[in-house]
Amino acid sequence: MEQKVLKQIEVGRDNKELKEHGSEDFPFLVSYERLGNYVAGSFYTHWHPEIEVTLATEGRMLYKVNREVFSFQKGEVIVANTNVLHSGTTDGEEDCAYTSVTFHPRLVYGSQESVAYRRYAEPVLMNFAFQALHFSENDPDLPAVRAIVENLMKLDAERPLFYELKVRELLTELWEYLFRRMPADSKNAPRGRLEYERVKKMLDYIELHYAENVRLKSIAEEVLLCESECCRLFKRYMNMTIIEYLNNYRIDRSIERLAGTELSVTEIALASGFSDPNYYSKMFSARKGMSPQKYRKRFSR
Repeated sequence: MEQKVLKQIEVGRDNKELKEHGSEDFPFLVSYERLGNYVAGSFYTHWHPEIEVTLATEGRMLYKVNREVFSFQKGEVIVANTNVLHSGTTDGEEDCAYTSVTFHPRLVYGSQESVAYRRYAEPVLMNFAFQALHFSENDPDLPAVRAIVENLMKLDAERPLFYELKVRELLTELWEYLFRRMPADSKNAPRGRLEYERVKKMLDYIELHYAENVRLKSIAEEVLLCESECCRLFKRYMNMTIIEYLNNYRIDRSIERLAGTELSVTEIALASGFSDPNYYSKMFSARKGMSPQKYRKRFSR
């Protein structure tokens, strides 16, 4: 029986996703995804300069954007603004399938010197209070927004004559909903941007040093905060402590080695930042419901 090969979002040292979303001359991409195809049933926290529109097609997902967590289900849509930190995981036992439509907003506004940018794009893109919009089951705009997403999917599959023009027309139609629904920018926006950049730096530091003896003091120094405020800020954004996130990240990294290498479990634990292999096995079993050895047998390539 062929074993399933799990994947994970590839990010750079600043947690920016490395995957290209379309091409330089037409930055538009439609992706068909399933959380069960990702390591640990979730995709890493990451960001990118494109807008991301996600339509759930099966199951439920917990979708986190900066500080907010959305639970959305089949038929609902979430739009994440440019440059926001976002991640997703299953909501319950059932797997979640979804379609992501990702595009750079310049497909809508053209040039930053244009009237379209100043009047309609900049107020959305530069509004820190506007991190994401959830078009839920009872939202009166959901049918229209979902239809736009489905038409974009159909266009991308068929690639008819004037494909690019028709895509831009639909994205402009979608932008009207974003513009009309965006929240008013808050007075705390400058502080919010600073906090957001600090959290990004913390995640970056963890990614670079997770295999080492990571100290809270070093993370706090990286973002110019005292340790207590560093912990409070991280908890507000990530809904978990720095230690919880670090351990989860280490386990996710260890899963890649379990499935793709012949290293022993002890070697994998040490390479993933756990100084005690027994503690690693305990943490792994608590999160995955099975030991690292059993996981390897089930998912090894």
